[in-house]
Amino acid sequence: MWTRPKDSPEKSIVPEVIPPPSPFLRIGSWTAPITRKSAGRVLKAILILPCAEFAKWGLQNFFTLRGIVNLLASRINLAFVWIGLFAIVWILTFGVKRKVLIRVCGGVLLLLAVYGLDVWAPKPNPPLSNAAQSTNSVPNPTHKSLPGMSLHMIIRIHNLAVNRRKYLFDFGREKAGRLSIYISSDNIFTFGFLDAEGEFHPVQIPLGSNGVPLNEFFYLSCGLGLNGQTTEMIMLIDGEQKGALELPFRVDVGLLDVPGGVVGADLSGQNGAKIDIKEFFAYSKTLDDKDLDGLRNYLKMRLNTVHQYVEFNGDQWMRVNQVGRRNATQKNKKHQPIYRIESATS
Repeated sequence: MWTRPKDSPEKSIVPEVIPPPSPFLRIGSWTAPITRKSAGRVLKAILILPCAEFAKWGLQNFFTLRGIVNLLASRINLAFVWIGLFAIVWILTFGVKRKVLIRVCGGVLLLLAVYGLDVWAPKPNPPLSNAAQSTNSVPNPTHKSLPGMSLHMIIRIHNLAVNRRKYLFDFGREKAGRLSIYISSDNIFTFGFLDAEGEFHPVQIPLGSNGVPLNEFFYLSCGLGLNGQTTEMIMLIDGEQKGALELPFRVDVGLLDVPGGVVGADLSGQNGAKIDIKEFFAYSKTLDDKDLDGLRNYLKMRLNTVHQYVEFNGDQWMRVNQVGRRNATQKNKKHQPIYRIESATS
């Protein structure tokens, strides 16, 4: 811009230098100047987000692995949590005075926090020697890890006043090679297997205080395993074996893969049970005493800390239809189960 000073002759013109306008960010009617400081904050926020997700992923894996796989695997994921959180501290201290001191103190405090979490979290029990088998930790006959299939869950069963079978789970094929968990029409809790010849083999226990609890969450485990030329079926309630059956032949478990199975109804999506599920695990094997004990301890901890569950009302169900990922889905809103959170009084 060119201006004429007031005390200068009319024809005298001198240049006036005006600085360029500051850059700014415009979103609709909202504008904000872009400065070096604000740009640094935005960059920090962008860098912090993946670090926070990484720490969250490590924490979720830590709680999942603790008590089920082994102690080392859970602690490795706890180290990932520390790495993610320390990366956040490192990013936040860019451009801060005494950043080295702050980073060292932050790293030490985070290390103490994850150590405290490791001490607090329940640990899998160590294996017992043959000379000192504890009847308190493993009160049942010895269980072996066998190829086959086993289902483990925290579940609550409600009474449904209908005169029919009420299916909790149903896997396999309609007329042969079928594994089912249901309540019979005469209210007997049944874990059954339909073999390749169409013969049905059930493990049955009563409902109620002496068998399967009603209207309260409990740990249910059902397994079918191949032991040489025989097949073993077991059912455990809160870690205690309530029923077992040994079949004098070897079944074809290839028909029992989880994909295609149904949760909350039978294979056709009918005859559902009224149940609530907090946790659910499916394995392509049965678990031995050590793994059963560790899983029971983990689910006992989850029973007291998890307040979310999925509700099935007898007409709601899901089908496991993705091989490999094994996600259960239901696209029909009429049959979709409901995600609920326990109230303080429940």
